Amino acid sequence: MFARVLEMRTKRGQARALCAVVDQKALPVVEKYPGFAQGICLISEETPDSVMVISLWQNREAAEKFRIEDYPAVAEMYQPFIDGGIHVRGYDVPFMSAQKPKAQAAKAS
Repeated sequence: MFARVLEMRTKRGQARALCAVVDQKALPVVEKYPGFAQGICLISEETPDSVMVISLWQNREAAEKFRIEDYPAVAEMYQPFIDGGIHVRGYDVPFMSAQKPKAQAAKAS
């Protein structure tokens, strides 16, 4: 797996609004790409105007295809909410733990 991490500082009080844009506008674009697995938006407890958006992909190639084709349009959606630029980093994901649904966890015990 591969993760693309976007770090942004929002305008004061705009972190939740930015995450709503990620959920309602950006994810529908990203989800169309083969190889997209999951997305998550995080708001820092210590710095409430700091947001991290993580997209998980089956492989780096799938993430790169999105980055080349549609990332600029998605990044443009974030501009009204952020103060400064978007810091983008890629990460290899050697493993990922998945939570068992509660029904499965109850059966296992």
